[in-house]
Amino acid sequence: MRRLFYFFLILFEIFFGFLLYGNMIHIPCFFKTIFHIPCPGCGLTRAMIEVMHFHFMKAIYYNFLIIPVVLFCFFCNIFIVLDIIKDRMRVSFLVQKIFSWWRVFLLFLILSEVVNIYHGI
Repeated sequence: MRRLFYFFLILFEIFFGFLLYGNMIHIPCFFKTIFHIPCPGCGLTRAMIEVMHFHFMKAIYYNFLIIPVVLFCFFCNIFIVLDIIKDRMRVSFLVQKIFSWWRVFLLFLILSEVVNIYHGI
């Protein structure tokens, strides 16, 4: 059952990646729509599109949080493939380890909010 879930998760990522790559999807920021200030995640969709086009500096300009997001997605996908092959539960271990650093994440979110307001994203 877990293998099937992981398989569909990877298929969803590939499908969503193609939609992003072709600029066929636009996700509005609900936080910015309601409060009229950018959230810490504003610009991440544009940054991911730029990463997919190999424009890394432009992606970092849109939102520097793209670096940990891409690294997280990369390692998560590697662990998912290993879990499918070896039938283990490494993904949950990885996620628990990463989110045990919640204070660092909070600091990065605050810093991202300040940078987004400065850039006017």
